[in-house]
Formats: sequence, C-alpha cells, structure tokens
Amino acid sequence: MSDVADAARLLAYAMKPRLTPGAEPSGDYARLVARHAGEGAFAKVVEDVADGLGLWLVAVDSIVGAVACAEEDSMFAIGLRDYARQTRTESRMDLRVIHGLAFVAIARLCYPQPTHLETVDRISRVTVNDVEEYLRRLCSRLDERAAADEVDVDPPVDEPLLERTWRAFARRASAARTGDARRNSYTTVAIIGKALAWLVDQGLAQKVSDEDGGTYRALPRFRILVRELSGGELYADVLRIAETDPGTAASGRAG
Repeated sequence: MSDVADAARLLAYAMKPRLTPGAEPSGDYARLVARHAGEGAFAKVVEDVADGLGLWLVAVDSIVGAVACAEEDSMFAIGLRDYARQTRTESRMDLRVIHGLAFVAIARLCYPQPTHLETVDRISRVTVNDVEEYLRRLCSRLDERAAADEVDVDPPVDEPLLERTWRAFARRASAARTGDARRNSYTTVAIIGKALAWLVDQGLAQKVSDEDGGTYRALPRFRILVRELSGGELYADVLRIAETDPGTAASGRAG
C-alpha cells in the first residue's frame, strides 16, 4: 500500500474521534500511528494530504490516535447549522455566542492552570452546574468592571444582536420548563448540557453520572485540543478575568 493511501487511512481514522488505536481490532490504526511517529517522510505525506483536504492535523498520539480539526473552508467543517442540528437547537446569533462561551468555560474548568494542559495523566471532571455557576460569577465580574469603567454595554437600538457576550448569557434564565414539563432548550443549563453531550459524541468527554445536572469526565483528546487552541483571544480573556477572581482559581475537579 502506498504512503498516500496509508496517510489517507490515518486521516480517515481521525474522522472517527471515538475510536482509539487500542480499540481498533485489526491493528491497522496502531500501525499507522507508529509509522507517523517513526518515519519522518511518512509524517510529511500525512501533513500534505491533510492540507489538501483542508484539515489541521493537531496531533498523532499513541493512546488517543490522530486528532484533526477542519479548516473553516474545508468540506469537513462543522458549521453552526450542523451543530444546531446535532444538538437539536436553533442557530440564532444570541444562542451562538452562549454555546461558544459554554465550550470555553468547560475547557477552563477542566484545565484551570496552564500546566494541566501538559499533564498527561490528569483526569478532569466537570458538571453542568459547575459551568453554569462559573459563568454566572464571570458575568457578575464583567458587569462590575464595566460599571466601574463606565462602559456602555447596551447594544444599539437598531443592532440588537451586538449585545456583549456575557450580557447575552446573564439575561437568559438558568432553568425553566416548557408547558408539557420538558426542560426548556434555551436556558443556560440546557445549553451547557447540550455542549457537554456534543463533546461526548465527538470522543472528547464521557458522561459519568446525572449528578449536578450531569457529571462528565474530560478525555485525553479534549486536553490535546484545548492545549492547541488555548491561545485564542476569547479563551485568553476568560483566563485573565479568572485570575482576578479567587472563587474560580480552584474550580477544576481532578480525579
């Protein structure tokens, strides 16, 4: 089999995030991961094939396997409509920013210190209620800071969708029930629950129990992704704010 064919197979495994080399019965996945680690020329072919497909190969790990993200213009990219369909929610602008904030908060609580992103054996747990409470505190801090700096945080009357991210979260109810007793999908608790459930579907987390709105364990693949993406502006902003809030310094649960 040619190097290009092997490279394509390795990237095909990356598109199955819940499959690991150790769980793939034929041993083919483990063989390809070993080739990538031991053969520089083959690793270069994998990178070239990934580039051609619009994929960013984040890492190839002997335990986790191949971790890849789709570039924005890639045919493999997951758009807001795709995410909305998978989580059975709407792709409205105000919900979009809240879902994004939920993912950042989950990452922050799983890895509260930068060194945690390099700790291979760290087992992080997070609950829906943890994330909701953390974001409520964060919103309060941002409101206090805006008031102290006399910053106008209200959106223009003719552009209501320009509302600040934390205000969009803060004004939404934590929990509610629909007329037929189902949980309202637009509450912050429901949005956070959907975000965590999506991480499970992507092989990034595992549900442990229903306690505290749902308790989840972060998987090694999630740590790798957060480590590579943690330089983003929004994530950096959240970390800076958290450093000034003693109540969030030790929010992450390990074990």
